[in-house]
Amino acid sequence: MPFAETRFSSDSKALTPRDLWLTLSGVGLAMFMAALDQTIVATAMPRIAKDLGGFASYAGVATAYLIASTAVMPIVGKLSDVHGRKYFLLGGILWFTLTSLLCGLAQTMPQLIAFRVLQGLGAGTMTCAASTIIADLFSPSERGRVIGILVPISSAASVIGPLLGGFLTDGPGWRYVFYVNFPIGLLGCMVLARFAPNIRHTQTGDFRVDYAGIAVLIASVVPLLLALNGIDKDHPWFSLPVLGLGAVGFIFSLLFVFIEKKASHPIMPFELFKNSIISISLSSAALTSAALFGVTFFLPLFVQQILGASAQTSGAILLPFTFIFAAMVAVTGHFISRYGRYRIFAIMGPAIAVIGGFLLYRLSPATTHATLVIDIVIVGAGLAIGMPVYNLATQNAVQMSLLGSATSLVNFMRAIGSSLGVAVFGSILTAQTQSAGIAPALTDIFGVITLILIVTFVLSFFMKEIPLRKTTAARKAIPEDLE
Repeated sequence: MPFAETRFSSDSKALTPRDLWLTLSGVGLAMFMAALDQTIVATAMPRIAKDLGGFASYAGVATAYLIASTAVMPIVGKLSDVHGRKYFLLGGILWFTLTSLLCGLAQTMPQLIAFRVLQGLGAGTMTCAASTIIADLFSPSERGRVIGILVPISSAASVIGPLLGGFLTDGPGWRYVFYVNFPIGLLGCMVLARFAPNIRHTQTGDFRVDYAGIAVLIASVVPLLLALNGIDKDHPWFSLPVLGLGAVGFIFSLLFVFIEKKASHPIMPFELFKNSIISISLSSAALTSAALFGVTFFLPLFVQQILGASAQTSGAILLPFTFIFAAMVAVTGHFISRYGRYRIFAIMGPAIAVIGGFLLYRLSPATTHATLVIDIVIVGAGLAIGMPVYNLATQNAVQMSLLGSATSLVNFMRAIGSSLGVAVFGSILTAQTQSAGIAPALTDIFGVITLILIVTFVLSFFMKEIPLRKTTAARKAIPEDLE
C-alpha cells in the first residue's frame, strides 16, 4: 500500500469547538475507566480469590485480560482506518461496560477469567480507538497539549484505583469493583454518541478484511504472551511449557509475516517499519514500558521487604512518582505543541531516566525514605518526558490513512514491552532470591532497568525530526453526502 495522500469522510457536516471538547471529555472518560480498572481490580484480588476459591488461578485473572486487550489492538487499528473510530470507540466502551457487569456476577474463578477475556477485548478496542480519535481531531502540533490533559486523568485514575478498590471491597463487596464501570461507561457512551464525529479513510471498492492475518496474529500473540506471563519458579525460561508456547508463537509469527506481505490490505502494514522514526518510536515505547513496569512493581517490594515499611507507606512513597509523571507529561506536551520540536525530549527523557535508574541501582537497606523519593522522582520525570514523544512522532510520520494502524502499533508494543518486563524481572527475582536473597535480586532488577534505559537513550540519537503537521483528518474531512 503506497504512502499516498488520501481523502477522509465524516458523518458530521461540521465539527464545532463545543463538539470537539465534548468529544475529548468522552475520550477522557474512556481512558479514566481503562486506567481505573488496572489498579482497582488488583486491590480486590485477594478477596476475590478467597470468595471464589481460586488462588491457583490468581494470576490468570490479570493474564487473561492482558492477552485479550493486546491481541485485539492491531486488528482494531486497521479496521478503524477504513470504517471509522467512532463506532469502534462506542462499541469498545459498551462491550467493556457490559462485560464488567458479567465479571461482577461471576460465581467461579473460571467464569471470572472467561469474562475478563471478554472485558479485555473491550478494553483493547476502546483504548486503541480513543488514542486514534485524538489524532484525528488534533494535529501533531496541537496534540501535545491534549496529551497533557488526558495523561493526568489516567494518572489520577491509577491513584484513585487502589483506594476505591479497598473501600468497595471492604464495604459493599468486591463485585462493585466491576459494577463501578457501569455509570462511567454509560456516560461516556452518551457523550460520544451525541458529539463525536466518525472520521474514516474513504473505503476503497476492493477492500477485503484480512481474516487470515487476524487469525494468525492471534495465534502468534496469545502463545507468546502466555509463555511470558507463565514464567515463574515452577516454570522457568527453559521449561517445556514455556519453550513449547514460545515455539508455537514464533512459528505463527513467521507465518504472519509471510501472509501480511502477500495481503492486499494487511492488518499490520509492514511498510510502517521501513520508516526509521516509527521503528525507533516503537522500540522505545516497548523499552520504556518495561522499565516503567519494573519501577512501579518492584519499588513497593523494596520498601516493604528491605526497608521494613508497611504496605501503606510503600504506596505513599510511590505517590510523588505518580504526580511527577503526570505533571511532566503535561509540561512536555505543552512545550512540544508550543515549539513544534520533539527530538530534544526524546533524548532528554531517557537521559534523565538513566540517572534515576542508576540511583535506584544503588539503593540499599541504609537508604532513607527521603532519598528514595528523590530517586523515584528523577526516574519518573525522565520516563514521563519521553513517553508522549513516541505516539506523537509515530502519528506525525504516517499518512492519515494509516493513523489507526500506527497508533495501535504503539499501544501494542507498550503491552508487549510490559509483558516482557514481567517475564525478565520475575525470573531474575525468582532465581536471585533463591541463590542470594531478595536484596541482591532487586539490585539486579534495577540494574537491568538502567540498561534498558541506556539502550533507549542511545536509540533516541537516531530519531529524525520532521515538522509537525498542522492539519487533521477532521479538518480534511468531507461530508458523506458530497462524495
